[in-house]
Amino acid sequence: MKRYFNTFLSLIICSFMFVSPLNISVLAQEQNPIEQTDNNGDLTNIEETPIENPTSEDEQDALQEEQIQEPVIEEVPEQQNEVAKEILEGEKEKVNYFYVGVPYLETPAEEEFVASFGDGTENISSMKLIVQKNDGSTMEIENVNRVGELYHFKRSFTEAEPGVYSVTEIRYFIDDQEYRIVLSDLGIDAQFGVNQEYDGYVATYSDDVTNEDISDIEGSVVSLDSSNVDNAEALVEEKVKEIEAATPSSLSDLDLGAAAKAQANDEFVIALDPGHGGYDPGSTTYSGISEATLTLKIANYCKQELETYMNVRIVMTRTGDTASELDERVTYAVSQGADVLVSIHLNALNGAGRGAEVYYPNSNYRPDLGAEGQNLAQQIQNQLVSLGIPDRGIKIRNIDDGDDPAYDYPDGSRGDYYGIIRHAKKQGIAAVIVEHCFGDNATDYNNYLSSEDKLQRLGVADATGIANAYGLKKTPLQSSQIIQKNDFNGTFVVKNVLREPNHSIQVKIWSEANGQDDAKMYDPTKQSDGSYIAVFNKTNHNNEVGKYIVETYVDGTMYHSDSCILYDSS
Repeated sequence: MKRYFNTFLSLIICSFMFVSPLNISVLAQEQNPIEQTDNNGDLTNIEETPIENPTSEDEQDALQEEQIQEPVIEEVPEQQNEVAKEILEGEKEKVNYFYVGVPYLETPAEEEFVASFGDGTENISSMKLIVQKNDGSTMEIENVNRVGELYHFKRSFTEAEPGVYSVTEIRYFIDDQEYRIVLSDLGIDAQFGVNQEYDGYVATYSDDVTNEDISDIEGSVVSLDSSNVDNAEALVEEKVKEIEAATPSSLSDLDLGAAAKAQANDEFVIALDPGHGGYDPGSTTYSGISEATLTLKIANYCKQELETYMNVRIVMTRTGDTASELDERVTYAVSQGADVLVSIHLNALNGAGRGAEVYYPNSNYRPDLGAEGQNLAQQIQNQLVSLGIPDRGIKIRNIDDGDDPAYDYPDGSRGDYYGIIRHAKKQGIAAVIVEHCFGDNATDYNNYLSSEDKLQRLGVADATGIANAYGLKKTPLQSSQIIQKNDFNGTFVVKNVLREPNHSIQVKIWSEANGQDDAKMYDPTKQSDGSYIAVFNKTNHNNEVGKYIVETYVDGTMYHSDSCILYDSS
């Protein structure tokens, strides 16, 4: 297949005096509470809608006087003052590579991008791409997921957006200061076409290339390591496949047998529902970022943390900026075998509200699900409050008096007000709505939402609350990674870290080309820092090159599977 890469893969290489290491980690409505601007419910009642203005002249005068006394700097989002703040040049040497998912799109379709920047220790609060169309117009694409040094971006294109596009800049924030990296300064010309070909794009494939070959070579890699082109190309393709494998299916890819599989494997399946998305951005936060953007980030961080627990599988009702109805989200989660659903939101009340609250099912129709949801809500709330977020408590809300009886439960009892909870109960699982804090409040936003680290803390808090509610236990394996790969010597090192001592650990490695005919079980050596090291050498595997499968076993149970590609280099 490699002989087709140069023909079909848009590969642009920029040679530099420096060589950046390719250290790649695996990435990345109906509800509308009436007293809030967050779209969480499906009923409307004008009398309960918060009144934005004071109801008397005295109150208006008092409010105006209070606003005059407030320091203006605390009331204006930092990013609204960008005209007064210079955008600084970013650290170009930290760009390891840039990946464009598909060089040619036929709409409707979604394009994705991956930027490898630094080593993951940078205190970057947000990152975005500046994309320019051949008609001169520009757009911004926000980062949707981050794992270590890997930043993942997605954007859907429609038939109304044909043209040739170029990613021109990477912009990121550190401590409220914006930085810019112009890709052309690095010799990078990352193009892709939307219903339109461009110079350098090869639209046809030879007859002897199979569909599998084409799927393998789709994508274009812009690398800064011109001395290692083949490795850069294959490594990025491999990592993107791993990212995609770890990313839950979209709503359209239903696997109706998942529930049976989950029961057979004794898995506990948790559905995470990032609120809003697509045509429904939710509320607008203090910084101007949509609720939908931040709920997806929190959900991804929650997912990452939950995956450190044993016998747990995570279902995401959306993985990008897409929209679906509440009943569709629940149906999808149930079809995937979900045992519980956690809907992730941010509150809003014209900047006046503060704190966290969690809604859970009432005790009607299925009191067992109400009790389960109450315990889950309290466990999550406990973790959020431990972060310092004001405690607004856990709550239920029923449909209002006089509302359509269609919202009642099948036994005639009063239904839950929030659609996601009501639909989940009707389909036999408990659901809760987590309102993490008030995104439109300056204090809540700055304290809990203004950086990736703060969003991660919210996601971890959610995951810990879920784990406490259901008695989940973390895997004994804390981390497993492949390091120090050397194509010239045919070696690499597998490094594992256990959460607790007194466990046995083994690493099984074999060449994909030979199946498991050359499989070898390694006994790692414990290091002074507590980690366990297994040294691989291809001489123990018939000097085979290509892809190797690496599995880590703790106490005889396999907890991690990875792969490593060795090249025949000289």
